[in-house]
Amino acid sequence: MKVWNCPKKTQARKETIIDRYREMSGNHSIPQDRQYWAMCGQCTMEDGSPNDNSELGQMVSSGLITPEQFHGVEIVKETNDMNVAAYPDVNFYLGDFVSVLTSQYGTPGFNPAIINADMIAMKDKAVPFFTRILSVMSKPKVRGDLMVVCNLIRDFGCNLHHQTVEEVVDKFCSDDRYAHAMEEADWTVHHSVYDYYGTGKGSRTGLTTFVFYKRGA
Repeated sequence: MKVWNCPKKTQARKETIIDRYREMSGNHSIPQDRQYWAMCGQCTMEDGSPNDNSELGQMVSSGLITPEQFHGVEIVKETNDMNVAAYPDVNFYLGDFVSVLTSQYGTPGFNPAIINADMIAMKDKAVPFFTRILSVMSKPKVRGDLMVVCNLIRDFGCNLHHQTVEEVVDKFCSDDRYAHAMEEADWTVHHSVYDYYGTGKGSRTGLTTFVFYKRGA
């Protein structure tokens, strides 16, 4: 478990999610009947109390969403249990992110406006995982404007584990599922790719964020 309090992470979320959504949608907040879905991780402090600097806390305090609009998916049971205990009125799910999204697809209440896929993997694992999300979100039953954020590791700070943005883009373009999703839903990729170094003062882990947006029917 990890307490997410790093200012670099908070700033990255502001620029890649909050600011991007407001820029691309023209809305200050997501509509009241829409949802924010995230690979939420730990949303609490070490003692189990609410963490105002977690993704949930930041999105609510920014005015982007209300607590009821947050849908957090966590694969570790202990972490999910802490989130549920700290925020009994928030929607939390235990399981794999893609599996949960797939199970929710087509149900009456499923109505995402933002999906944040914050992955701790490099392109060879992250891109296929993300394109599965993009594929599901391209289907006709997902209506309305939708922003999907892909955050992945690009650089571990050494020559053996360094990938350029161009190499990541090439990985996307060589993925058949990605090509089909882009054609099916007419996604727009934001012109600005966001690069930053990870949490902690001495972190040498470089992360890159891509933002996809599609207009609803």
